[in-house]
Amino acid sequence: MWTNIRNNYQKAMKNRISKSGDSAKPQRPIKHERELQFLNTFLQNRAQVSNLDSSSKETQDSFLDSPQSRPQSQMSHIDSQKSRPRSQNITTAEILKEYIDSKNKEDEHPIDIFFKSMSATVKSLPKKLQLQVKRDVLLLVNKAEIEYSELSEAPQNIETTRSIYEPSTSKQKPPVNQ
Repeated sequence: MWTNIRNNYQKAMKNRISKSGDSAKPQRPIKHERELQFLNTFLQNRAQVSNLDSSSKETQDSFLDSPQSRPQSQMSHIDSQKSRPRSQNITTAEILKEYIDSKNKEDEHPIDIFFKSMSATVKSLPKKLQLQVKRDVLLLVNKAEIEYSELSEAPQNIETTRSIYEPSTSKQKPPVNQ
């Protein structure tokens, strides 16, 4: 009951405010206006908070891309999409960058991920050890390429393909638990 009275009083007060250019009209008093005047201090219009800077270029761009300039088919598609609330200011470029990064992570090959993780470890080593690791990796990859090219020329042999992945320094096989 109380909220209904308060809301009706607030609505009547808003309707009293004339728009610029309108002629003055005699207004009849609102029912129980004198009794409800104490609400005026509490019913002040709140300042609207916006997450957009009105002077930014994006505001100007969004004005140019207003719904009036879009075809009807695009408008129905856009209206049907649900917008998700954002807690911070995010520009279109940042959203696009996030999308591209997520696509790149989905398409990333496991070998790329492995070498990226190894690069972090190698970067923490002293410069001289970094050079040695780079040389050793280059030699291993070069050796694997040579063996692979020989395999493609020769008939397939299981022992030959296995030797590609065995390090040349350790020829011992691990003991088998019995």
